[in-house]
Amino acid sequence: RRRPGDGGDGVLPEDVRRRIHAVRRGRGSMKLRLGGILKRLGYEVVRAVALELHGLHNITRLEMGGNDIGPSGMVVVAEALATLTRLQYLDLFGNGIGSRGAKALASALERLPCLEELHLSNNGVGPAGALALARPLGKLPLRRLYIGDFLGADGKHAIVVAVCSTTTTLEVLNGIDVREHLDALGLDPAAFRLADTDAILRIIRERNAQGAV
Repeated sequence: RRRPGDGGDGVLPEDVRRRIHAVRRGRGSMKLRLGGILKRLGYEVVRAVALELHGLHNITRLEMGGNDIGPSGMVVVAEALATLTRLQYLDLFGNGIGSRGAKALASALERLPCLEELHLSNNGVGPAGALALARPLGKLPLRRLYIGDFLGADGKHAIVVAVCSTTTTLEVLNGIDVREHLDALGLDPAAFRLADTDAILRIIRERNAQGAV
């Protein structure tokens, strides 16, 4: 079985190979930007990238948005993500991962204790995918979450409750209107009728920091 860094050149496009090798040669915190450059290159290229990611243990920022990697691509990428335990920023916007890919990602998120920002919009994760994501999302120190489309009422509810019930860090929740779930968070909707999302999240952070029930 091929190991990370020992011969992906025959599959990986030169630009992708160069970016990955530059990160591998670096030290300390690392960033890898692959947004949009894998689009339409096929599953084998995505799989080769995923294998290379296994060797980048110090990476803190990974941008893979706009690549349309699909559910199968997300499954192999998720296996690699689970090894990137220092990751703080993850962009998977616009990859069409569906519910199957979302479930694979959910397992990986359990292994990412430092993740502060996650972009998942335009992925069609669906209600089943949203429900799978809710539990691990609630354990992360998220500051910004962009979750997006077609989550279903139950999926949105599960994510809001999971993320907001204990957070002391969340500043942005994009794609879900937290005002529609205030009852579940123990807040009086009438009291927040004119409040914007930023103000509500600030109050939730402060309440959770004080240990309020």
